[in-house]
Amino acid sequence: MAMERAHTMPGRWLLAAVLAALALGRGVAAQLAPSGVDPLLSAADGDLLDLAATAAKLGDDAVLLRLRPEATTQVRLLAIRATPFLHAPERALPGLAVIAGGRDPDLAPAAARRAFTIAQELQSEGLASREILPASLSVARAMLVRLASSALVRADISLWAAQAAQLLGALGVPTAPAN
Repeated sequence: MAMERAHTMPGRWLLAAVLAALALGRGVAAQLAPSGVDPLLSAADGDLLDLAATAAKLGDDAVLLRLRPEATTQVRLLAIRATPFLHAPERALPGLAVIAGGRDPDLAPAAARRAFTIAQELQSEGLASREILPASLSVARAMLVRLASSALVRADISLWAAQAAQLLGALGVPTAPAN
């Protein structure tokens, strides 16, 4: 199965290497952006390679900070879209679950889709290489299970959350009670 997948789609490590090279090449252009403008906004045209390169340049912590409500809606949406490109994308799952359970008609479905995308891309080997125990993702899985069973969210959000939780379960992530 892993060999079939590796053969049909580029490896995550290869993609990360390409994105890192792009980030280095675009470093000068990013420095020329007017002060006070968020670097993620430079990738607002929808080009995923630009967004991935910007996320790689900023780093995981900076992208995760942009998921918080203090950021503008546009920056939060771009941060949500950038989460699958993080070095450790599983760190974004709790924040994405919170946003997906919110009432924003743009942010909530985008967050649910990205949580599903991240869960779909996670592999036991990748988690092990980053020294991430499946049990450490139990709160994120519980949040997704709770979101999936909520009558207050849209059906598409519920479906993405349920599928993400199921994929995490297949990786051996237990369900912990969500606070």
